[in-house]
Amino acid sequence: MPTVEELQAQLDDLNKKYTDEVENAKKQRQRAQQAESRLGEVEESLKEFQDRIAAQEAEAERKLLEGKGQYEEAMASLRSEKDKALQSKDAEIEALSSSLYRELGTNRLTAALGEAGVKSELIAQATKLLSGQIKVSVKDGKPVVQVLDEDGSPLNAENGAAATMQDLVGRWAQSNPHFLPPSGDTGSGAHKGGKTGNVTLAELDANASAKAKFIKEHGVDAYLKLAEEAKQKAAETAKE
Repeated sequence: MPTVEELQAQLDDLNKKYTDEVENAKKQRQRAQQAESRLGEVEESLKEFQDRIAAQEAEAERKLLEGKGQYEEAMASLRSEKDKALQSKDAEIEALSSSLYRELGTNRLTAALGEAGVKSELIAQATKLLSGQIKVSVKDGKPVVQVLDEDGSPLNAENGAAATMQDLVGRWAQSNPHFLPPSGDTGSGAHKGGKTGNVTLAELDANASAKAKFIKEHGVDAYLKLAEEAKQKAAETAKE
């Protein structure tokens, strides 16, 4: 049987082991708490980092969208300015084209009709009828006048060359004799009217060469003015 001393030694040994185990358990709990605390700190730091990254990404996206909007706004402004410039240029080209057609097309056609002996009061109507057969364009930087037939195809003269405005008017006048004054009218009174100098409208209408010379010297407007004066005088005479 163990002695009292032996039993006491065994008891002391058990107490020491228990105390050591309690101390170890306490240390383990402390280490666990420290680890848990550190883990929380790491998780919090990770969340803060993730929040910063998200904020930076949002700011970058905002700046990207803002920059895109500014770019699109700038491009829209440039397109608007370009469209305005093109519209202005188109209007300028249209005005120049109209002026070119009037000078090389309408005015010369009117003069050709006058040279062909068309009645003064019918020149404007004849010009309107034939204007669709005159094409004015620009080729190699130079204006080109082309005479067309009624179908819009290039018209040729009898010799096969491209028809001139005089060729067109001549053919048309032959097919429309009612636009010309009576044959042999040399001032009989059928076309009484105003005068420019010593020239009467009747004399011009009766003589194609004289009419052409008059228009060349005084211009188509002077001839048309002469015709208008003649028309007014005829109206006044009819009232008497």
